[in-house]
Amino acid sequence: MKKILGILAGLALASAVNADVRFFFTSSLDAAGLTDTTHAFNDTDGGQTDGASYLLNDDLPTVGVPTLDLVTNPDAFLYLWLEFEAEPNGRKVQGINLVGNDQGNDADRGIYLGDDTLGDTGSKLRWETSSKTTDPMTLVGVSAPGIVNTNKANNVNFLYNGIKNGRHYALLGAIKPLNEGGEYDIRLGLGKNGVSYANNVAPNVKTGGDEEQWNGAVRDEPDYYWSTAADAHIIAVPEPVSMLLLALAGLALRRR
Repeated sequence: MKKILGILAGLALASAVNADVRFFFTSSLDAAGLTDTTHAFNDTDGGQTDGASYLLNDDLPTVGVPTLDLVTNPDAFLYLWLEFEAEPNGRKVQGINLVGNDQGNDADRGIYLGDDTLGDTGSKLRWETSSKTTDPMTLVGVSAPGIVNTNKANNVNFLYNGIKNGRHYALLGAIKPLNEGGEYDIRLGLGKNGVSYANNVAPNVKTGGDEEQWNGAVRDEPDYYWSTAADAHIIAVPEPVSMLLLALAGLALRRR
């Protein structure tokens, strides 16, 4: 069973500047996301689809902490977004280092490594071929396009919208949380290498939720002790023991 998504890039943080990048989750039940979710959990590699399988619709993603009720909506999943805030055009994210907590597991996930908007006739990677989608995941864009802050229209750059209500955001991937264990939280926290920009600068990183500290030692990896970057609350099917207790409690109430 895979641990919830961790994204690791082997790039050290440079000096911080007064600019922001925000990570956040949204629910697939919200309007914003892929126009076609058929391949939502496939890792793109820049040349194996028809060029239309990975396109953003024009709806704005909502920043916040979504609640995903898998009991009533078992097919729902999470989108993971990155958004530039008050950044000059041309800023390029060339490395991302996030790590997942140990409170939940992902049943499936897809990280969008490649730009497939030209199908198999000239597509390129967003992240380098050295990037990995297994845990620990590596997203590196030093010699690849990475994600660049720009005013370009929706989908001109791969899974990026730079003209919608003044917002500049990109879709990084999708996570399907495990539908068992009752209620739990999924969190992605900044790892020790944070987010790296080109040209020896690094942004301040904001979260979609609370600026909560959580101790990475829950994974027996003390190097990861940072603030939450993106979080979501999951309502999953309870464990069998929990369901039995709930049934017994209901029976007791009926007998009163």
